Amino acid sequence: MKHLFWMVEGVLAGRCGPCCQPWDLGELKAVGIGAVVSLSDDAGDPDALARAGIAHLHRPIKRNVPPLAEDVSRAGEAISEALAWVLEMEAAQTPVLVHCALGNDRTGLLMAAYLMARGAAPVHAVSQVRSLREQAFTAEGWDQLVYDVLYSMQNESN
Repeated sequence: MKHLFWMVEGVLAGRCGPCCQPWDLGELKAVGIGAVVSLSDDAGDPDALARAGIAHLHRPIKRNVPPLAEDVSRAGEAISEALAWVLEMEAAQTPVLVHCALGNDRTGLLMAAYLMARGAAPVHAVSQVRSLREQAFTAEGWDQLVYDVLYSMQNESN
């Protein structure tokens, strides 16, 4: 499917949001997507997702460029909630699509958090996301924000 990329095949995929490139819910279902996490203000059409039988979680994270001081705690809270839901979906064997507007920074942050939950160190998680999605964390200040959020999450789990 165009614009879709898998962080972990059959588990966690990313994509730009429907505001950037329209979605075809039939195509999403055809590639196995059963749940969507929206990290931007634009959550698409939650009613259409429900009609298509796709579970949906909306946890918007502001894309401040450069990030503000309070963005670390706000993003950390939203990512922690979204990650818990992704792990629930994984346990139910329901593949998840995560998106923000462009599928780069906020999407990459959740993907890196997922990799950390599966044992990766923050630096390795970010590296894996960047190897899949070169443009991840390229917005001004997001290269630092991602590490601030991930290390904060790591410290909370210890």
